[in-house]
Amino acid sequence: MTLIKSETLLIILAHPKTDSFCASCAQVLCQRCNEIGRLCIVRDLYAEAFDPVMGPNELDSKSSFDALILSHQEDLRQAGSVVFIGPEWWGRFPAILEGWLDRVLRPGIAYNYQEDFLQTRSSVGLLNGQTWHLVVSSDSAAQAEHPLKTTMFDHGAAFCGALAGSTIWCGPQHDASWHDRREWLSGVSALAARDPSQTEAKLKGDAP
Repeated sequence: MTLIKSETLLIILAHPKTDSFCASCAQVLCQRCNEIGRLCIVRDLYAEAFDPVMGPNELDSKSSFDALILSHQEDLRQAGSVVFIGPEWWGRFPAILEGWLDRVLRPGIAYNYQEDFLQTRSSVGLLNGQTWHLVVSSDSAAQAEHPLKTTMFDHGAAFCGALAGSTIWCGPQHDASWHDRREWLSGVSALAARDPSQTEAKLKGDAP
């Protein structure tokens, strides 16, 4: 089993507005990485016009020849941490990010299947040693259990062999004070820490 030991931090940003709070979170996190000398890669899905729709040929082949998809897969394989940043819409991340999961997390990239001597098929995650974090902008208050976290951590990270990291829930946004936003951004900035224990110690906006 190969462990990912890279210090590279990959940001997957999914918000259509360049002046959104989500965009500010990505900017603050990338800036903090630069300050401590950690390589940070930002993939802005809307700015890249990422196509979330998987066609039938791509589905059947279990791989993609699309240059944009291949570049995302390469960034994913090189990352020690992945931070997904986006708004909560209808209890989920935007469709463009869910399409990223569909098209980028493919066999041979994020997982594989194997059979034992009884020909029982099981999945094997390939992103071992990688940690996923969530930064969620919402008009709802944080919840200990939320379908978005279930999708990303229990069904996503766990299946691919990655570790479930922190969730920074930035909400409710509609009546947030300057102090609230500063605390959320402080928590986001702490995700730049190389040592997961340092991240946990510094987070102030982590959902329960």
